[in-house]
Amino acid sequence: ASAGMKKLMDIYSGLIYYIVEKRLIGHQQDIEECVADIFLEFYKKRDTLDFNKGSIKTILTVIASISIDYC
Repeated sequence: ASAGMKKLMDIYSGLIYYIVEKRLIGHQQDIEECVADIFLEFYKKRDTLDFNKGSIKTILTVIASISIDYC
């Protein structure tokens, strides 16, 4: 699982950073913590996610959009 998460983070971290940075401008520590929280949330929900309803990119974007309000 950790190799898969590393690959997921390698592929999508740029996108997630972009989304988070738009909302948390200038707060680098908060941005990094929020990005980590988003990937953690994806990991926790990995067994219940329905990839027929959306791609990994879409699901991560939705998680980011929801989670950013709590960062």
